[in-house]
Amino acid sequence: MVGLNVAALTGLTRRLVPGMVARGHGGVLNVASIAAFTTAPRFAVYAASKAYVLSFTEAPWAELRRTPVALLQATSRIVKRAE
Repeated sequence: MVGLNVAALTGLTRRLVPGMVARGHGGVLNVASIAAFTTAPRFAVYAASKAYVLSFTEAPWAELRRTPVALLQATSRIVKRAE
């Protein structure tokens, strides 16, 4: 989980984004979770890795905001089910 949500996310972003900037277009969509905003008993590693996704996306977003490359993150939320 840490390999996917931390190492792979960081490595792919560092490898691919410079080419997108050079080409003048591109985008990255990182998938976080509502768990990124809270502690999650018995799911601590998952919650921490999703908090990394959220935090990691914000810093490069600020660095790229004046470029044509979009860096976005999607976060799930609790939705009340219709009865």
